[in-house]
Amino acid sequence: MTRSPLLKDPTQRSLTLEQRKWTSHKGLSSMVVRACVLLLWVSVAVVVTAQPCAVNNICFAIDESGSIDATEFQTESNAVGTIATRIDSISSSVGITTKYGAYGFSDRVKLISPLAQLPSLLAAITANTQTPGATYTGAALTSCRTLLSSASGVRVVVLVTDGVPTDDPGPAAAAIKANNIKLVTVGVGVTATAEALLKSLSSGPGFYVNADNFTD
Repeated sequence: MTRSPLLKDPTQRSLTLEQRKWTSHKGLSSMVVRACVLLLWVSVAVVVTAQPCAVNNICFAIDESGSIDATEFQTESNAVGTIATRIDSISSSVGITTKYGAYGFSDRVKLISPLAQLPSLLAAITANTQTPGATYTGAALTSCRTLLSSASGVRVVVLVTDGVPTDDPGPAAAAIKANNIKLVTVGVGVTATAEALLKSLSSGPGFYVNADNFTD
């Protein structure tokens, strides 16, 4: 397997073999992974708290809708694992434990992982299978907010999606931000209309990331 350029980062030197498997995947694209890490590490943690640069609790909302084929879904899952692994390396370097949760969403929202440390999240993502259907983004955001509601410290929801929601995610996004939880949105191959919506859902300028496609 070709070694990823991400492993050249000094923060990757202490990763376990399991974690290295995830960093070897480019995910959505190296641009998206690096941009998400930048948002979570700099824009969120430094602005919101005086603690060292790290996020305490993250919930991923992962699009499983029918517009995403099996290969793209695997790439999307790999990207989430890569982002979490990079964040965990940053957290560990400053002595902070970050916990991760994840929901998959299409016609329904399903729990992939409750808040847990990185190895549990990676195992859950590996075991998760796609459930294609519609795109109930708002319901997924509500589930993430509920999961993070009792957590402390810096809390972040990361939404990864490729399309226009079936439901109205506006109220759910507003509730997330009203509860002092940051919302990062990632659009993959979305239309201009969908991109505008995702930007409006996010916590503001710098909290939206886009990629042209799942293999970019």
